[in-house]
Amino acid sequence: MTNLPTLPNQPTHLSDAERIVSTRYAAGAARTVVIIALGWHLANDLPATLASGPDPLCVTVWLAFTAVGVAGSIAVLKGVVIGPAWRIAGCAVLLAGSAAMHATAPGSLFAFENWAWGVAGWIALLLFWNRPGARHPVWAFFGFVTANAAISVVALIARGEADRTGLAKMLLVVYGVGALQLTLYAGKWGLESTVRRFARDRTATELVRAAKQAAEQAHIARQDRYSTARAAAGEVLTGLADGRLDPADPSVRQRAAAAAARLRRLVTETDDVPDPLVHELRAAADVAERRGVAVTVDQVGALPTVPLQVRRALTDAPAWAVAAAGTHARITVVSNVESVTVAVVGDASIDQPRSDEPVTVRHDDVLVRVDQEGGQIWVETRWSHAPSVSP
Repeated sequence: MTNLPTLPNQPTHLSDAERIVSTRYAAGAARTVVIIALGWHLANDLPATLASGPDPLCVTVWLAFTAVGVAGSIAVLKGVVIGPAWRIAGCAVLLAGSAAMHATAPGSLFAFENWAWGVAGWIALLLFWNRPGARHPVWAFFGFVTANAAISVVALIARGEADRTGLAKMLLVVYGVGALQLTLYAGKWGLESTVRRFARDRTATELVRAAKQAAEQAHIARQDRYSTARAAAGEVLTGLADGRLDPADPSVRQRAAAAAARLRRLVTETDDVPDPLVHELRAAADVAERRGVAVTVDQVGALPTVPLQVRRALTDAPAWAVAAAGTHARITVVSNVESVTVAVVGDASIDQPRSDEPVTVRHDDVLVRVDQEGGQIWVETRWSHAPSVSP
């Protein structure tokens, strides 16, 4: 016998949802077949064995059937696949016991004490229950039922009971018991197939629902970013229009450049690119380069998946620093599987980003450090998977 890493009869390509749902239903079907097989063997066969005298052969067959039934039940409940050799040996024990009981049945083949041929199919069902990858699993079990019925018909003929009444009784028993066994076995495979389709459909529905919810959240977040960018740009444009702000003032030009960088980033956040964080930083660099600032962007290490809100906080202060650069700026992105660091060094003679600036994006897990000395500004933002407190 070999243990399976997944529930028997399940294809290995199943999704987690399909496997969970299928496992629950398959476990219920497994318990059902075990209760029927062992229940029949105890409630019907044991009294019949005791009623035989008890006959030594009858007791021996009952014990052999019990051993096969217990082993098969354990395999069914634990999800163990019974190998072909063990399955053939178990079937041989069942057929041999059925034939031996036929040969020694007192009086009639249909006597109460001749119980083996009626329960053989139920115990054999345990041996055939777990057959992963089988193309036509029902046919193998149907072969056992046919062999058991053939032995019974031969015994009926050999005992001279093959008259109209005997054949009618034989047909009634074989059809009644065999049909139940085959129906249960075929129903088990049909149930698993139906359950997998149900789980697959439910997974698809949940994916559609999740995509819709994500789209709604993305729309709300984009509206929020748009409001932030519009507020920053609108304040500058309003001040220029009513004369409160002087275009020749370096701080006004810096505020206008920062607002342009945010608008540019708002557009690039929806682009489908391998590294959206670097893409957004390049967008800020483009704005500065149009003012004649020489900007270089260096990247070291592979970027992990960065949530959108974290990405906004990582790029906001560096974008401000690039917008503040007078002639040159250098953007460096250093990342690994645990953290991302964005640093900007450039020449700037204007105010650095302020923590109380209403349009500055902040995040609890992003550390922001700003230094300015001798006409040079240095900005660093850092994010790691472990939450940290900003100093």
